[in-house]
Amino acid sequence: MKLLYLDIWSFADLFEGMGKSIVKLYETKEQQYSDNVLSALNTVAKKHIYFELLRLDWWERLEKAKAQGYKDIVVLLPRKKLPHTPANIHTMQKQMKALFAQVLDLDLSPKESVQQKMVQYYNNRGGDQLNTFQFQPQAMSFEIIGPKTFTEVLYPKDIYDIIDYFVREFVKRKQPIRLCKNCGRYFCCFGRINTEYCDRPTDDKGRTCKDMGATNVWGQKSGKMMRCSRSTAENTKNALAGLRREKSRSMLSMLGVKKPEKKKRSVMPEGVACRSLPSG
Repeated sequence: MKLLYLDIWSFADLFEGMGKSIVKLYETKEQQYSDNVLSALNTVAKKHIYFELLRLDWWERLEKAKAQGYKDIVVLLPRKKLPHTPANIHTMQKQMKALFAQVLDLDLSPKESVQQKMVQYYNNRGGDQLNTFQFQPQAMSFEIIGPKTFTEVLYPKDIYDIIDYFVREFVKRKQPIRLCKNCGRYFCCFGRINTEYCDRPTDDKGRTCKDMGATNVWGQKSGKMMRCSRSTAENTKNALAGLRREKSRSMLSMLGVKKPEKKKRSVMPEGVACRSLPSG
């Protein structure tokens, strides 16, 4: 999932520089330009494991070109292949998000089987090769990879084969995914299917979206409890006041004491003067 949100354009200058170094290598056959390409690939490979294959691929190409005296160098080291990498991966990122939303998203995709959704998706949009993920043939083997394991093995020719394999495995396994309610990025739902937050770090303190989600939920519940407490306290206060008044009236009634009536205020007719009586 990390590749899905990798800021690939932040490496655009590096890839562009690699292309220029390849052109210089065409012209001069000097080792420094080969070293420049490898240095840039080393930097990119540290950002995501998939770029490690790209680094190894071009290391082998450069070594082979050197070993054969740079014969057929244009075929062995195509100058446009590296500079076009960011744009190609950016396109695949958009294609994967669209596919996930229509097929694997627990909240956005139709409530049908993954097979049905895949058929509908590619029947409706498969012809739009720019915006629809295009699966390619894979170089697969079936062999021993350890003392107790016999399984399928992928032999990728480039980084795009790895991305292709990643997407098809998601579909084959019917992997449920969901957009995190905190960061808005896709994450895999393992175990609890109703999980709403991912485990990605969200701040410098190391708190994850799941931690922030729990804090937000607690804050909302706390706010509701406080409003409920204030309402309950007000209702209790009013009820006690009413009880005291009712108890007071009952006690006066038992003692035969009538509640004194309020004296009515005399109102003089309009135009009548009021004089005070003489004293004594």
